[in-house]
Amino acid sequence: MSAASDASRADTRCVLIVIAVSLAVRLVLAVAVGFSFDESYNVVVSREFQLAYFDHPPAIMWLVGAMTHLTGSESHLIVRLPTLLLFTLQNWLLYRLTTLAFGARAGLFAVVAISLSPLFIAYFGVIVVTDGPLMCALTGAALYVVRALFDGRAPWRDWLLAGLWLGLAMLSKFTAVLLLPGLVLFILTVPRHRKLFLTWPPYVAALVALLVFSPVIIWNLRHEMSAFVFQGSRAALAIDIHVKRVLVHLAVFIGAIGVLVWPLQMAAVYLGLSNGPRDERRWFFALLAAIPLLFFLLVDLFGSQAPDVRAHWGAPGYLMAFPLAGALAVELSDRFPILFRRTVNLALAAFALLLAGFVGHAYAGWIGAFAPSFAEYDAVVSDQTDWHELRAVLQRQGLDAKRSFVLAGRYEFCFKAALVLDKDEPVACLTENPIYKVLAHDDAALLGRDAIIITDWWNAPQTEADVTARFRSVEALPPVWMTLHGRPTRQLHLLIARDLKRPLFGEQR
Repeated sequence: MSAASDASRADTRCVLIVIAVSLAVRLVLAVAVGFSFDESYNVVVSREFQLAYFDHPPAIMWLVGAMTHLTGSESHLIVRLPTLLLFTLQNWLLYRLTTLAFGARAGLFAVVAISLSPLFIAYFGVIVVTDGPLMCALTGAALYVVRALFDGRAPWRDWLLAGLWLGLAMLSKFTAVLLLPGLVLFILTVPRHRKLFLTWPPYVAALVALLVFSPVIIWNLRHEMSAFVFQGSRAALAIDIHVKRVLVHLAVFIGAIGVLVWPLQMAAVYLGLSNGPRDERRWFFALLAAIPLLFFLLVDLFGSQAPDVRAHWGAPGYLMAFPLAGALAVELSDRFPILFRRTVNLALAAFALLLAGFVGHAYAGWIGAFAPSFAEYDAVVSDQTDWHELRAVLQRQGLDAKRSFVLAGRYEFCFKAALVLDKDEPVACLTENPIYKVLAHDDAALLGRDAIIITDWWNAPQTEADVTARFRSVEALPPVWMTLHGRPTRQLHLLIARDLKRPLFGEQR
């Protein structure tokens, strides 16, 4: 057995250890906090099967719905289990992808890098959002495209499997398509690959992807293309230039990706672009990474809704930068072995400290000892607190589910409420965001009912005064604390409104 083969086996063992440790860490995070706003939405809408939904393709909702129906539970661990397992699979696919392109050591470093990125390990790897299945499926698609382009043993089969994985990625999130321009540009700029445009496998792969994505197309055709319109509007551009906004968001992105990981990725992408097509493999990943990142940079710089731009939007680009980062890490470890080893050890120590601090605060709230403002609102975990106390409020007020409902002026709060209430307890959502339609009820059926109104973060077309004027009487209730592990994290201000006299929505519905 050759020394190279021994080294490759050792790298594989190390990767398996890293993946196992990553899974253990994410299991701890999965039980440490409640559902986020996005998770609350995904759990609520997954209770009813649809071909697609008003803002996203359905992959994560289907997975959540399958788990909850099979187990009869909506516990944090049950709901998050598909995400935990998908990220584990994604890590292994990333190792295989990077190993195929740059060698086993690069694959090991790529997995270490993604495991040190807060956005990937703590968000995509734990939280039940569309990006979990997206990251896994895009990695699978890239793996089989690389096999088709550079391996050559069964390119037609690899193209078909790449199409299947891409279809699953599109079934997860619309941003999956942002990798296609990079792939087309790669084929155009590398002469020996241009003949692919005259062969059938890439086109059949595209048809396979569209076939997998077809439930989303069918649903949108039946619903006035609402998901496409909604997501497309978020990328609308204007003539104003927002340099300060870009710089602020850039600082957020660096922290989310990792203060050591992000510079390594960007340096690797830059080197891949600067070397051009003569280094085909680096050129391939650099193009796939750069186009999504540049697209969202433009949206941030010129976008009319760019304040809503978030770190995870550019995730397909950051994902494709990990193989490049792994390859660059190999070069750096060879040139500066001591400095590289110390840097990695420092990153591991910092990550462990950050993890322990977060989990410790989730359970004990230790940050509150240093930040008095946390006594009113725990900025770290309040959004990850389930609202079980809201149900207790309804019971204390003696409200019958058939004669009452909950009303909120912000869609996030609507789904927080709907998560902890029974299916026959209506939640009326006053918001212009189209996803309120998931909770839509017959407006006339609410007439005569009493309501618990959540007044916090009011953001609705109707003012609070206009809404309360539609009831026979309204009175304030004492503030109610939502709790996580028995400690208060968020205070809700509530009204109890009696006897709805006039419809709430009117033209809005």
